[in-house]
Amino acid sequence: MTLEQMKIFREAARFGSFTVAADHLGLTQSAVSMSIKKIEERNNIVLFERAGKGLVLTDAGQFLFREVSRNLANLDLLSRRLKDFETGSKEPAAVACTQHVYNFWMPGIVSEPGKVFRSSVDLIVGAADDVTAWVMRGTVDMGLTERQPCHPLFEHANVFNDRIILVAASDKAQTVPDNVGFGDLEKYGPVIWALDDHDRVIGQALSDAGVDPSQLQHSALRFETVEAVLCSLRYGRAIGFVSEAAASSAIAANHLRRVGELEIELKYYLFCKKGYDIANIAKRVSIAAMDMTGRRPG
Repeated sequence: MTLEQMKIFREAARFGSFTVAADHLGLTQSAVSMSIKKIEERNNIVLFERAGKGLVLTDAGQFLFREVSRNLANLDLLSRRLKDFETGSKEPAAVACTQHVYNFWMPGIVSEPGKVFRSSVDLIVGAADDVTAWVMRGTVDMGLTERQPCHPLFEHANVFNDRIILVAASDKAQTVPDNVGFGDLEKYGPVIWALDDHDRVIGQALSDAGVDPSQLQHSALRFETVEAVLCSLRYGRAIGFVSEAAASSAIAANHLRRVGELEIELKYYLFCKKGYDIANIAKRVSIAAMDMTGRRPG
C-alpha cells in the first residue's frame, strides 16, 4: 500500500464518504474510489459497506483504519520533530492531541499565535493511547486528551470541559420525546457514536444508568470517527451521541437537532512529564477555551 493510498483510505474512513474525502483531499470522487478498490483487490478484502447514503467500515476496514492512522501519525511526527527539535525550552515545541480535540477545539484555541503556545508549536494528532505513549517517550512535549493520565511521571490539569449530547436529523428528532431517558433509548434506536476515545465515556455513562451499550448499537452502523457519525446522522435515520463542540455548527445550520436533555460530561486534560510550567500553560489554554464557549473547566 502506498503512502498516498493510506492517506486516501484514512480520509474516506474518517468521513464515511468518498465524496467528502475527495473534497477534503482535492481529488475527484472517482480517484478516491479507485484507490480504495486497488487496496481491496490487492488484499482480497472489503473495506466499506453501504449504510443508507453513507459508508461504514467492515471489520477489516476498522483494523486497517487503526493501523493506518497510527502509522501516518508516527511518520508525520518524525518529520516534524526532525525539523523543529529543541532542548531546554520552557515552552512546548510539539503538542499531541486526539482527533476530536484537533478538529473541534484547537482551531479556536490557537487562533491567536503566541497567546497560548509559541507561534511555531507543532500540533500532532493521534489516538489517546498514542498521545500518552509519545509524551512518555519524549517524542512530544505535551499531550491533550479526553482521558485523565494516571502515571506518576505525568503532571496534568483539567483545562476545559465539553458535554456529549444526543442529536439527530430534524425528522428523526421529532419522533423522540423531550423527556427521553437513558433507559428509553432502545425504543428509539439504533443509537450511534464514534468508536474513538469517546466510546469509553459513553459506555460508562450508559452502564452506570443500567443500560447495556451493545443493545443500542446496530451491528452495521459502527463508525470510527465523530466526522463519520455526523455525516451519517445528517443523512440517516438514527440518533447519535456526539460532543456539543462537534455538533454545534450542524445544529446552528439546522442540519441536526438536539434530542431531549441527556448529556454526559466530557473533560479534557493537558499533561506532560516534569520540566514545563504546566500550571501557566494550562491556564492559558483554559482561558482560550473559555473565550470560545463561556464555560469554565471543573
